[in-house]
Amino acid sequence: MKKVMENADNSLLSIRFIGQGFTKNTMPIYELGSTFIAIQRVVYKTHLFSTSRLEKGARLSFDERRELALRISEIKEGSDEYSLITFLTDPVVIDHVKTLIVDGLIAISAYTLGKVLSKEKSKQVDNQTLIAAIYNEISSVSDRIGNISGVDSIEIFPSEKLKGPKIKINMETQEYIREIQHETLYGEEQTLSGYITRMYPNRFVIDIKVAPNYYTKIHLNPEDFDVLRYKTQLGQIIDFLGRPMYKFGQITQNVKEFESIKVTPTDEFDLNFQI
Repeated sequence: MKKVMENADNSLLSIRFIGQGFTKNTMPIYELGSTFIAIQRVVYKTHLFSTSRLEKGARLSFDERRELALRISEIKEGSDEYSLITFLTDPVVIDHVKTLIVDGLIAISAYTLGKVLSKEKSKQVDNQTLIAAIYNEISSVSDRIGNISGVDSIEIFPSEKLKGPKIKINMETQEYIREIQHETLYGEEQTLSGYITRMYPNRFVIDIKVAPNYYTKIHLNPEDFDVLRYKTQLGQIIDFLGRPMYKFGQITQNVKEFESIKVTPTDEFDLNFQI
């Protein structure tokens, strides 16, 4: 074992690269750097998710980036294992990052367990947005498998002080991540309300305005589409019961697409109606 930095005992997260060549060699810097950047970005996105700011174009402040930054505390020879701690030593910062690491690992585990996709309500979880948002980062980590470094698997696990899942990414995980790339992830059942701004009769899809600068594409069955097309008025508020539809790599907590299960026209109208 070789300690390269101080405070190794306070590590929060470890990453272990497993392959035949790691008893003597270490990871190439591009492969290693890509993994570290992906893990740091997962922490960033988990923070944005926890503060309801996980939107396209969202940016962390300088202070937030500094507080959430991770650094290497230890390298263990023989298995190419790297332990990480926070860049800052403030106890409040460390406690917050601990929570983010556990929540981030739970989101990552959906990929390693092959349980990302499910339309069954009983199998829905409350972090679908985060799971979808970190797809590119998890894909980047899995791409290290079978690459120039000779990595067979990658283990990502919290310190013994933290109660979080131990992640193992291997060739099977890589194949699963690539298979679901163009699939849709369904969120928790909810009600979305708004007025119709546009209709697409050939696809049974409509656009609604939920709030200022907030538009959603609603996927309907043919019967409900006809009800809205012929039996509602301009500016009339419609309640849609259904589930959000997320695309992998999508970074947004506003619902951009929605699968409708039930439509209920209300007696309310938006007085500021405009298409």
